[in-house]
Amino acid sequence: MDETLTYNESLDPIRRYRSMIEVGDINDDAEQRFVVEKLSMLVRRMNTKTPRKQGFARALFGWGREKVIMDAIQGLYIYGSVGRGKSMLMELLVDALSEQVWRVHFIDFMREIHDRLDTQRTKNKRDPMSGVINDISASYRLLALDEMQVENIADAMIVGRLFEGLFEQGVVLVTTSNRHPKDLYKSGLNRDRFEPFIKEIEESCEVVCLDGTTDYRKSENRAAQSNTSHYFAPLDEGSLEAFNDKWLKITQNKNAHSLAIDVGGRDWLIDQFANGVAQIDFSQACEEARGAADYIALTKKAHTVLIDNMPILTSERTSAARRFITMIDVFYEAKTKLYLRMEAPLNSIHSDKNTSFIFDRTLSRLNEMASPKWGA
Repeated sequence: MDETLTYNESLDPIRRYRSMIEVGDINDDAEQRFVVEKLSMLVRRMNTKTPRKQGFARALFGWGREKVIMDAIQGLYIYGSVGRGKSMLMELLVDALSEQVWRVHFIDFMREIHDRLDTQRTKNKRDPMSGVINDISASYRLLALDEMQVENIADAMIVGRLFEGLFEQGVVLVTTSNRHPKDLYKSGLNRDRFEPFIKEIEESCEVVCLDGTTDYRKSENRAAQSNTSHYFAPLDEGSLEAFNDKWLKITQNKNAHSLAIDVGGRDWLIDQFANGVAQIDFSQACEEARGAADYIALTKKAHTVLIDNMPILTSERTSAARRFITMIDVFYEAKTKLYLRMEAPLNSIHSDKNTSFIFDRTLSRLNEMASPKWGA
């Protein structure tokens, strides 16, 4: 693998950011500008520096291998409130580097890692993780991961070994998150086994806070926040009539039929499907045992999803709330159009203290997804 990345100087993040301000696409934001400068420095260093190997070392998790030092090139861990432009800044980084860059949402990344581990177990039963690390480091020098969040124990127990190995092979990480590294997997099961990963992130990445009072998603979508054409409440006859009218309009009155969606060898039966549009009850979408793989499979079949009978997400529904958050993340990345019929208006649909922090991002995304420009 070529150890330097091709750098397009005309697309330098600083130049792009200034140009976007000049043409009026964005407003100048001091916190964003600070992050852009960090990104520009990173791509320049990666264009001129190469990894150098140094001896045999015993790493943090107790397994030894040839250690790779990145000549002071640190990655970036960018965290901050929802709607602060983290995804836009990530695009500036990726556009400036033309190859050996893997940009992916963290949910999709972890799903890919689990799939690769399954494949490696058939090849190398003794140490499948080393095969995954070697494959990724042979193809990529930069991982650009959107929305890092660790919510389940299956991910929490493998990210430490995974990223330690990737860092030692010279892979650089740039990731965004709504949380400081110390708040990842907070209160999670066996969190003490996860904590070395936090240390690894803080040693291999510069942690940068992108904070501020402006939520650009809200600023650009204020009309959507009061728009009831996507989110229907409460669960009464009036909302049911409007919801059914929406179904008939976007399916163009096509006859509905059931659809079996393959999810890793098992079927998810969708009761109503027509013209690329799926209608699902909330209980089936989020109260049954579902994960990112289910929702990704659904987006490959449906460009639009209608979800009926969504209750208020109280603390008694924490598991359903977590699935709903994952589902919205998947739909957001896939640009899937969404319509909800709910027990309460959008700003009152969630009261679960266990997921209150991460639901802020979900609410911001739901507002953006109600924009007329969404999915266009």
